[in-house]
Amino acid sequence: RRTVEPGVLSAAWGKPAIVLRCGVAAPPTLTPTSECLEVDGVGWFGEEATGGMIFTTIGRAAYVEVSVPSAYQLGSGALVDVGAAVSAHDPVISPCQ
Repeated sequence: RRTVEPGVLSAAWGKPAIVLRCGVAAPPTLTPTSECLEVDGVGWFGEEATGGMIFTTIGRAAYVEVSVPSAYQLGSGALVDVGAAVSAHDPVISPCQ
């Protein structure tokens, strides 16, 4: 685990860092027809970002964001690793469709 600034509601692991942020705003590009990627029962909205991908939970009470640098393969397991915590602490309102 690595230190993150501002640190509140954030965590990071690895080098380069995979960063998790809780309570973020909805992505501006998220629409009702956006693709929903379901991983272990958690719906994610993915979008390319500078240096990698940003995945944001959808259909939950709060938005949780995971930034995955391009150094990691998409199947590196970051979304699987945080899925249980998301499911346990952020109730589903609308499942992935």
